[in-house]
Parts: sequence; C-alpha cells; structure tokens
Amino acid sequence: MKDGGLGRKGLRLALASYMSARQDGIDFGSANRWVVVDLRDPIAFFRHLSLLIPPDSILCFEGCAVASETGELYRGYAAENPARVTPDIIWPKPQSFHTVVLSDFLDRLGAQLEQRAASECFDHLKAYRGKSLLFHFHDAFDCSPLLVADSVAESSLSAFAAALHASYHSESRVKASEGDLTRVLAALENAPQLRANASWWRKLLSFWKR
Repeated sequence: MKDGGLGRKGLRLALASYMSARQDGIDFGSANRWVVVDLRDPIAFFRHLSLLIPPDSILCFEGCAVASETGELYRGYAAENPARVTPDIIWPKPQSFHTVVLSDFLDRLGAQLEQRAASECFDHLKAYRGKSLLFHFHDAFDCSPLLVADSVAESSLSAFAAALHASYHSESRVKASEGDLTRVLAALENAPQLRANASWWRKLLSFWKR
C-alpha cells in the first residue's frame, strides 16, 4: 500500500472500507491449506494452471498499474456474476478483473507476459469456484508463496508443482485478527499515538501473509 498523498483521514476511510469488504469476501473454507514455494515463472504458471484448478474456475487479477492491452484482454474474457473477493490493496484503489479460465485466454496472457513484467499485468492473483476460494497469490512471483485450499486434491497439486519445479507442504492456517485492524484505525485518530507505535504498520502488512 502506498500513501500517495492519501493522508491520515483518507487512510482511515480506505481502511474502514477494506474492513467492510473483508466481511463479505470469499475465503478458504478450512483451517488447513497447501503452501507452494519457489514460483518464479508466470508464463509456466499459466501454461500449467489447468493441472491445478478445474476449467470452470474463475481468476481474479488485481493491480494498480495494469497495462491497457492487458486490461482489454481481461475484459474480453470477463466472467459472469463474479463473486465478492476481498481486495489485497487498501490504497490506491486497485483495478480488479474476474476472468474465465479458457485455454486461449491463458495462451494470450502468456504471450503478453513474454513482452512485459508480471507487475504490468497484476500484483495479486486469486482463483475461486462458485463461492469457494481455490488459491491466493499475494505479490505473485515476488518471493511470496502460493496458498492453495486443501480442497484441491494433492494429486493435482503434486502434478502442478512438479511441472513448475516447485515444492509444497501443508500447514495450519492462522486467521488474521480483526483486532489489529481495529487498533490501527484507532491509532489513525490520534497522530501522536500513531507516530509512537511503530509496530502498527507491520501488523497491517501481516494480514496478507496469513
């Protein structure tokens, strides 16, 4: 999240809006999940994505600097009746695109990724099916792990990870505490408190690592 001249009041309003969106956004349905690490190649990721998720899944791309050509591609494959997905970016307001998972779409996206950086196509990536989140890829291809719902069969995950020369493991999910966000909001009302409490920013960032 970048301040971008937002100011304390604007940040407070943006954070309050984000907290509201969290109440409605889809999430993992269980306390466990798969964690895939060492993903560095976005072209290979989309080339082999069909190994991981069903063809009737929907991808949600989020970014603040999406290239116009890529945005046009997303809109050309827009999903009908998309689910409510919690944004990963509080400020500035991101662009969000929900697309169907078709082989020609993935091929065209891969061709664009050969010409530009992944950050020009998306910052964060999620996949879902119906109202169930399948995976969450915060800061995609920037050293962050791919978090996959444990409803995804290990056989599918293993084939996907092998194709990308990645490793994976299972872990218990630690649900982020809304109390941290509430305390940040309270601190934003009091500038001296905000300056004195240097840990508030780390607590805020910790939400996207859980």
